[in-house]
Amino acid sequence: MEAEKTPMSLKNLDGRLKRFKRQLEKLRLEAYLCLQPANIKYFTGSPAAGELAQGLLIPLEGEATLYISRMGSLQASKEAKIGLKIREAASPEDFSRKLKTEAGRFKGLGFDDAPYSLISRLKKAGLRLAQHAEAVVKLRQVKEAWEIKAIRRAVRLAEEALAEASKYVKPGVSELEVAAAAERVLRLGGSEFYPFSTLVASGFRASYPHAEPTRKKIRDGEPVVVDLGAKVSGYCADLTR
Repeated sequence: MEAEKTPMSLKNLDGRLKRFKRQLEKLRLEAYLCLQPANIKYFTGSPAAGELAQGLLIPLEGEATLYISRMGSLQASKEAKIGLKIREAASPEDFSRKLKTEAGRFKGLGFDDAPYSLISRLKKAGLRLAQHAEAVVKLRQVKEAWEIKAIRRAVRLAEEALAEASKYVKPGVSELEVAAAAERVLRLGGSEFYPFSTLVASGFRASYPHAEPTRKKIRDGEPVVVDLGAKVSGYCADLTR
């Protein structure tokens, strides 16, 4: 099975940033601080940035700055699909210090969402923060053509995996074998990861809400529940049968 490609180009993300900056102007913000991993990946196109970065500073004028650990800086610089300044931040405290130096000049600095401890630390560093999570939410609600393609591909891939899993649902086959058959299709088809652990439960275990597969073998006449997901370009599908 050949994996389909869903392109995310520099043009896609440049246009996304321009639309976002127009929203910042309406909110009278001079810059915006993304702290949520999904939002960081959304603007940079880099999985490493989404997973390992402390934050992404998007000024109204000029390039964005990514604050990330040394471990992830090289990968993020290679993966990013926008022009980025990379600043190594070894810890939340280091991030706060560097952010104060580079973002302290902004009178209006919006942010999406973060634990109270982090926001408190940033405010103590002298940053004038104002929460505007809706700014990113509104942008992400409207999907671009390539995003819709990715979602549809994830759904098709999950359907293919369920179809393959159903071939193994028969007496004498273990729950783990059913899960393995499904996950093989997901990976070969291009699923980047699993949105959650593939769930296969038979017999009395089928009543459990989150039953991970075991070595238990399926018996004749038993109900079997399979719950799985696919992930394509960061977009997920979740199907249960």
